[in-house]
Amino acid sequence: FVILVPKMHIKAHKNDCSFLYSFKFTEHVGQTDGEGDECIWAETNQFSGSIREMQTGGRHDKVNCVISHWNWRKVEKLSM
Repeated sequence: FVILVPKMHIKAHKNDCSFLYSFKFTEHVGQTDGEGDECIWAETNQFSGSIREMQTGGRHDKVNCVISHWNWRKVEKLSM
């Protein structure tokens, strides 16, 4: 288990911290920015108001549905 800080966030850290927790200097990570998890927030924020009052099960189903649709659109773009 390794804790790393995404590239956009690492700039706000001290130099020592950025060297220790950067994706760039970590073995077996490859060329990634680590921001992939952040990209979906713009999509999920659009429906956040509608799930605020939902029960846990309904909220989970809705989030799962939206994220699955988002992933499907990514797959479609890869095939073009």
